[in-house]
Amino acid sequence: MERIDLSETEKKVLKSFRESDSFKRDLLPELTDEQIGVAMERLNELDFVRACVNYGITVDAEIKPKGKVYLFENPTLDGTLQKQIEVLQKRNLQLSNSLMVWKIICIVLGIIIAILSFFKF
Repeated sequence: MERIDLSETEKKVLKSFRESDSFKRDLLPELTDEQIGVAMERLNELDFVRACVNYGITVDAEIKPKGKVYLFENPTLDGTLQKQIEVLQKRNLQLSNSLMVWKIICIVLGIIIAILSFFKF
């Protein structure tokens, strides 16, 4: 999924859909109706929700499959960048470990070859 930058308000509104598939105003008491309306319009543009906004106030809204997938892939909504960093760090650690194994194998083979060549001459 492409990188999507959401505002803090949009993240709060999207997180509120974890409780149910339809919008519940009482889950966001700290936000004004206008803030929610603006966030819903943006989420509607991104095809995350199907929202009916009238004069800046959300009348009704429900989450769409694309929004569900985004919530599933970003459970904390910290952004996909942090997730990609963690994956790359894990991959780097795996490569470092395999590189260490190959170094040890090369050292052991070098010692064996040195011993064999010493006895051969």
